Amino acid sequence: MRKKVAPFLLAIGIMLTVFTPGFTEEMPLAPSDQLFFGGGFYYHVEPECPVIDELHLPMRTIEKAMLSDEKYERLRPCMHCMQLESEAYYVEMAYVYPEEEIALNRHNDYIALRLMDRDNLTFEDSAELCPGSYGIPDENDISSEEAIRIAVEKIASEYGVDIDVALRLKNSILCFPNIEYNGVDGLKSYSVGFTDLSHPYFYDVELLTSTGEVIDTQIMKNLKYNEARGCCKTAQQKSERSHN
Repeated sequence: MRKKVAPFLLAIGIMLTVFTPGFTEEMPLAPSDQLFFGGGFYYHVEPECPVIDELHLPMRTIEKAMLSDEKYERLRPCMHCMQLESEAYYVEMAYVYPEEEIALNRHNDYIALRLMDRDNLTFEDSAELCPGSYGIPDENDISSEEAIRIAVEKIASEYGVDIDVALRLKNSILCFPNIEYNGVDGLKSYSVGFTDLSHPYFYDVELLTSTGEVIDTQIMKNLKYNEARGCCKTAQQKSERSHN
């Protein structure tokens, strides 16, 4: 079976030449000399820019002067919260980078914008955004609802998660084409990810689309959950000491 990256760790890539922002309320901006970086290709002026998945918030604060550092020099302005700067960047970079690299970066920007609505993307959307990377179930496959039910039961039985808790966990589902399993090529699989920030662990269950057979499971610590619990515990201990 080929190695895959869990849905909550997948990288992104594309760009739009016409912008269609979806915000109606103002977002707080950084001071003029500060920017935000949450991993990936971009720097931002909005501390909670929706281009960044909630898993990567809060973003790191960086100074504008740091953009010349080797670590940040290849970053570019976010095409959502820094639209004008992003377009100016591409005008300038047209004299620096080959057309193929500019086109790839714009392609990456387009994908990032589409992923702002990641919870509502269909299998067809994913396949269109990354041709060859994602598949589309057909009438011979079990439904996505059935796949999620199987995955819920699997994490409940394998990792001791209460079934009612497992049912409430935020989940997402992708379809992968052309996998190999038990010597058979050309199979498809569902990957059901459970990435609920209010739960101490993330889970991923891979199963065959044709039969629902579970072929792989993964578990990963939710570091944000554990950090938050640690901060709360420390604050409680300090409060208790102050009253003693």
